[in-house]
Amino acid sequence: MSRFADPSVTERFVLGDCECDGKPHDEDYLDLRTQLSGVELVEMESTDDGVSRMERLIVGWNLTEGGEAAPVDRDHIARLSLPTLNRIGEWWSERAAGFALPNGSGAPSRNGSRASASHTRTTPKRR
Repeated sequence: MSRFADPSVTERFVLGDCECDGKPHDEDYLDLRTQLSGVELVEMESTDDGVSRMERLIVGWNLTEGGEAAPVDRDHIARLSLPTLNRIGEWWSERAAGFALPNGSGAPSRNGSRASASHTRTTPKRR
């Protein structure tokens, strides 16, 4: 166990029966990262570029193209079918729920102040 995210920790995600030309294997799968650092998670969640998100998650697969192993690169990730991307998105949604980062209002201030975040005094008025 470590306090650092290990980029080599993955989970095999089975897509279903092989859809490759010539059916060279029984099932298609992706190897997806299961440990992200806080910075990686924030960067991934803040980008509108779905390909960049997938590049961060997908580290391997057994997909082929033209009878050869397809490289795991930006071009091939960008060409994944919509149903495949939706399945990956569902997988990610299930896992992302387990990640918890502090929100802006609950995080300590940068200057380390221990003062109340409220600007309104709560001292009762004297009569």
